[in-house]
Parts: sequence; structure tokens; C-alpha cells
Amino acid sequence: MKITPGGAERQDSVQIALALTSAQSELVVIHDAARPLASAQIFEACLAAASRAGAAIAAIPVADSLKRVDAGPAISASVPRSDLWQAQTPQAFRRELIVAAHDRARRDHVAVTDDADLAQRIGTRVEVVECTSRNLKITTEADLELAAALLERQNRK
Repeated sequence: MKITPGGAERQDSVQIALALTSAQSELVVIHDAARPLASAQIFEACLAAASRAGAAIAAIPVADSLKRVDAGPAISASVPRSDLWQAQTPQAFRRELIVAAHDRARRDHVAVTDDADLAQRIGTRVEVVECTSRNLKITTEADLELAAALLERQNRK
């Protein structure tokens, strides 16, 4: 195991971590610590899909109605959700693909919020592995309370 300080932004931290991976590694998984409830099964499914396709991410179909809002703030448009998915982590990639994607982003001064976007920018097809809402991202106190309740329920089983 290697422990190193992260970067100023998420993308910087991933670049640092990728530099520490072995060039002999075929696949890498990128995962946010803010999603501590990700199951071993979703990691395995993402790795299997990335092995087959080159890149894969955990995601869930968007369930809520989506609205584009202007500065008013008023609704300016409804966004169809039938083909929209909410990206999550883990995200798995063939190592050479994601390293190349990060190298290109650094050269082009491109900043994104997830690694799948970088992979797509270099022409990589990224598969979606359906996950569950249990793989929640803890960013608010309410998220933390929900995670604690889920863990408590899981520990009672």
C-alpha cells in the first residue's frame, strides 16, 4: 500500500495516484472515499466491464424530474430523463487508457468532475454498470445520517 498526499482538485489527486500505479497493472479502479458503502460486487462488475470494454463506471438511472433553471430562478426547460444516468464511483479503466486521458487533459488544461469524461474525450467507449442508490455519496449531514442508518440496518442482519 502507498499513501501520498492528494492534489488541490480531485483530478490532481487521481493523476498523482495513477503515477504511483505499476505500469504492469492492466486495470485501475478510481473510487471516491465519499462513497464508503460501495459493495465488493460493484467493484467486481466494473472491473469485469473495463476488462472487456476498456472503461466502465457505476451509475444509476436518474429517477427525479429534471429542470433547467434560469437566473430568475424560474424553470426554463424540462429535461427528459429517459436516457440519463447519475455517475458514481467506482470507475474502472484499462490503465493505459486512463493515463493517456489524464495526460491529454493536463496538456490541454481540461478540468472535469469525473474520469469517465476524460476517457470519452480521447474516444474511449465507457460502459455503465448499474448500481444502487445505497452507493450514496456522503456530502451533507443528511447523507451521513442515511449512511449510518444503512450500516446499522446491515449490521443487524
